[in-house]
Formats: sequence, C-alpha cells, structure tokens
Amino acid sequence: YVCRRRVTRRGWHRGVLVAVGTAGLTACGGRSEPSEDQVGGTADDARRAYKDAVTTILRNERAAFETFFGVQSEDLLGTTGIAAAEPRIKAFLTVMIDSEQRARNLEAPAKALLFHGSFLELFDRFVGDAQLMLEAHRAGDMELALEIYRRLKRGALARLDFLDERLDLIDG
Repeated sequence: YVCRRRVTRRGWHRGVLVAVGTAGLTACGGRSEPSEDQVGGTADDARRAYKDAVTTILRNERAAFETFFGVQSEDLLGTTGIAAAEPRIKAFLTVMIDSEQRARNLEAPAKALLFHGSFLELFDRFVGDAQLMLEAHRAGDMELALEIYRRLKRGALARLDFLDERLDLIDG
C-alpha cells in the first residue's frame, strides 16, 4: 500500500509537471509538431537509449550482487561473518542507492512503462532490505542481519534475470 501510494503520488506530480511544461513550450512557440518520420525515429532512438541505460544499470547491479553474494562471500553466512561485514554492507548499499537514483532519472518510453514500474519496484525492495540489514547490524542484531542477507541472496539474481527477460520485450 505504501509503495503504491508513493508511486501514485510521484506519477501524479510527474504528470502535472509534464502537462505544465508542454503547455508552456507550446504557448511560447518552443515546440512544433514533429513529422511522421521524426516520430518513428525519435521513438526508436528513445527506446534504444532507454534499453542501453537499463542494461548498464542491470549489469552493475549483477556485479554488485555477485560480489556481495558470491563464493568469496561465503564467510558472511554466519553471525560471526556478518558481524564483521559493515563495510561490505555499506558498499553494497551505496551501489544500490546510486543505481536507484540513475533508474529514477530515466524517462521510460511508452512501450516500457510497465517494465519501468517493475524496475523501480526492484530498487525499493533492494535498497530497503540493504538499509534494514545495516540497521540490524548497527543495533547488534546479527541474527536479523543474517536473515535479511539470506533472503536477499535467495531472490536477488532471480529478480535480475526476470528484468533482463522483460527488457527484451520492449522491442516487441
């Protein structure tokens, strides 16, 4: 409910800003109607640029997850290992926040609006879980930090695979 309300509120504000901006540009003569050739070219270019940006973000995400959850991180799977992991959790959280900001700054083309919603929802979960893990770690609750780590490890790469598959559908 909170996420839905947040997205709805953001969507409403974005819609109002786009409408006001378009009205302002049209009133000032700053925008002319594009020809049919321009519409097709710019839509394809926008979709291609969006896919390239998302692919880069997903590649960076996958690298961060593989580092944080990979074979070299098996030492984190116990309460003793997670107790010494604050720098690694902070580094992981920094990558997640940076990727989330880049994802939120993207403007999705019309064919990618459903994908973009799922893409942003992914970051809400990852960033939220990483923040909870860091808070539990700082509070000394290593059991909770370890539980969150294991939950993230189970689902993270599967969600990234899901988004990779859905990204290919934007062209279809």
